[in-house]
Amino acid sequence: MIDIRGATDGDKDRILALMEVVLGPAEATRAERRWHWQWQQDPRLAQPGYQGVVAVWKDRLIASLSCIPAGLYIRTKPICACWSVDNLVHWGLARNALHNARRNGGNTRESGLDNRIALAMLDHPVAGRIQLAKHVTGKVTTLGSRVGYRALNDTGRWSRQLSAVGPLRRSLGRPLGFLVGAAADLALPRPPPPKLEAIPFEGDFDERFERLWTQALEEYPAITRRDPVTLNWRYRQHPDTRYTTLVLEEKDQIRGYLIYSRLAKSDRLHGTIVDLLVRRGDTEAVQSLLATALRRLRRARAERVDYFAVGALLKPVLQDLGFRSSTNVYPVWERGLPHVELYATDGDGDGA
Repeated sequence: MIDIRGATDGDKDRILALMEVVLGPAEATRAERRWHWQWQQDPRLAQPGYQGVVAVWKDRLIASLSCIPAGLYIRTKPICACWSVDNLVHWGLARNALHNARRNGGNTRESGLDNRIALAMLDHPVAGRIQLAKHVTGKVTTLGSRVGYRALNDTGRWSRQLSAVGPLRRSLGRPLGFLVGAAADLALPRPPPPKLEAIPFEGDFDERFERLWTQALEEYPAITRRDPVTLNWRYRQHPDTRYTTLVLEEKDQIRGYLIYSRLAKSDRLHGTIVDLLVRRGDTEAVQSLLATALRRLRRARAERVDYFAVGALLKPVLQDLGFRSSTNVYPVWERGLPHVELYATDGDGDGA
């Protein structure tokens, strides 16, 4: 019999071992490095400790689901919700559990067993009534729709090409690719100038960000928590990623901020807009922050910038700045969320 139950920190080693089998050693190492930060220090946790669901058969962990607290507010009221991430099933062990059930007279079909385990974990009380998910692909979208998940409109990934040097170097070789890429870059549209001056911010997030968060909380119908305590944990205390913060200052106020990261892999550099917050409808501030980030990343020789955007109000600004909707849209999926406009970014859930 497969036992599906709430998980604890005591399951850590077996969850990481499952992750290594299903996702590979690199992802398991990353999760282990972030474990204490993620499951002990997150200010959105009701209490410290791993939050998720596991499926166990004969004391062997065959599936797991992590449930990261969303810190969701709907019309200024805190709502219990989570980001469902890493819904993993070890098919080999699940198949052994199936064969065992058959030998003991169970009426079980092999087809779709891993699907049923995954869905059963989503239905566990620990996963909660309101669930959010990003980067949902393949058959998981079909499975989710069976149990009430739906894709949110006006959500998905946008990209903006900044340089052709990297792709051409990889296809033509370094010397020729650099020369051809440099020439091609001259034809790429330059990021437009920002309407307002955005400057780097390197200190801890302070009471000015608290005031901006309080204003945003009143204006956005549904938004995930962005007070200074959460921002400092997420972007200043992160165990393995460095972030750059840009701010728009007005006297002693913060009109808006943007946070981005840079990922270097081999000879490629990509930028990701991880978080952005302004007063609702302040498109001038959005344009200024994004344009400044694009220009800084272009000077750093980034090939491309990605931005996971949620909300119809951002679309015209992104298009004016040269962003294009990604071929793989991957919208936010939700289950149990009231029909209300959600504001979230890549920094939510298991973001960059």
